[in-house]
Amino acid sequence: MLHPYKHLLLHKQHSRNLLKQVEHDLLVQLVSQSTSQLQPVARFSQLFSKWWTYRWNVLKENRSIRGKIIMPEV
Repeated sequence: MLHPYKHLLLHKQHSRNLLKQVEHDLLVQLVSQSTSQLQPVARFSQLFSKWWTYRWNVLKENRSIRGKIIMPEV
């Protein structure tokens, strides 16, 4: 019978090895996918990036105004 501490260390090491194997398998699966399957993900990423940049700029502008009333130019 193993000491409880050694048993815990073995369990942690086994868990790390399983996690590394899963990460490796996912990476291999991602790399082996055809580019047609990755295009929607890339497009979504671009759209989200543009939206986030726009939203961040709007929030930054609103913070810089700080309650001032801005009249549109005619």
